[in-house]
Amino acid sequence: MILRAPMAWARVLALMLTAGLVAQAGSLQPQQIYRWKDAKGRQHVTNSPPPPGAVPLDVPPLQNPQSTTPPGTAASPSALETATGSRSAQASVPPDWQGFSERLEAARKARNADAAANQADAMLDDALWGGVSKALPLLPVATFALVVLLGWWIGGGLRRGPASVVMGSSILAGLALAQFTLSSFLYQSQFARVQARLTALEGHLGSGRTWKSENRARLKTFLRSLESKASPLSAPWDFPKELQALREFLPQALLDP
Repeated sequence: MILRAPMAWARVLALMLTAGLVAQAGSLQPQQIYRWKDAKGRQHVTNSPPPPGAVPLDVPPLQNPQSTTPPGTAASPSALETATGSRSAQASVPPDWQGFSERLEAARKARNADAAANQADAMLDDALWGGVSKALPLLPVATFALVVLLGWWIGGGLRRGPASVVMGSSILAGLALAQFTLSSFLYQSQFARVQARLTALEGHLGSGRTWKSENRARLKTFLRSLESKASPLSAPWDFPKELQALREFLPQALLDP
C-alpha cells in the first residue's frame, strides 16, 4: 500500500513521456525548404511557400533532392562515389556549392587552416542537422525513461524477488530500445546525408581539382566506418567519435586535396 502514491506518479509520468514520444515522432517528418527572390532581388530560404510574385530559384529542395549536383550540371558519379559504390537519394546537398568552392580556394591561397575547418564544419553540420531538430537525441532518453517507469509500475505490485527481476529487465530493455531508437532515428539518417555530401564534394573542390588517392582512400574508410558505427550493435558513442575524427581530417584534406 505504501507504493500507491509512487505508482500513481509513475503512471502520470509514463503517460506524459508517451505523449512526448508521439509528438517527437511527428516532428521527425522532413520539412520542405523554399528558395526564392523578392521584388528587390534579395534571396530568401524559408520552410513556408513564397509569397505571390516571388521568383523561385532553380535550386533543388534540401529535403528531397533528385541529384547531388547543382542545377545545370550533369549528374555523373564522382570517383569517391564509384569507390563507395552507392549514393543516398534521401540526403540533402549544400544550397551554395559555388560559394563553398570560392571560399575554399581563398582559404587555400592564404593557407588558412581555420577557414578550411570552418568550411568543413559548416558542410558537416548542414549534413547532420539539415531539417532535423537538435532535440532528437532526447528521444532515446525519453524511451529509456518510459520503459524503466513501466517496469517500476509493473514491479511495484509484485513481491520483492519478482519485482527486482522485472525492474532489472526493464532497465536492460530500456537501454536496448534507446540504442535502437538512437541508431534508427538519428545515426543512420545522419550517415546517409554525410555520405551524399562527401560523394558530391569532389566535384566542388575547385577548378580541375580531384582527391589524391590517399585522401580518397581515407574518405572511403571513414564512410565504411561511419556506416558500421551507425548500427544498433555499436556503442552509442562510436558514431560521434568517428564523426569527430572526420572533422579533424577534412580541413587539411580540403587545403591539399
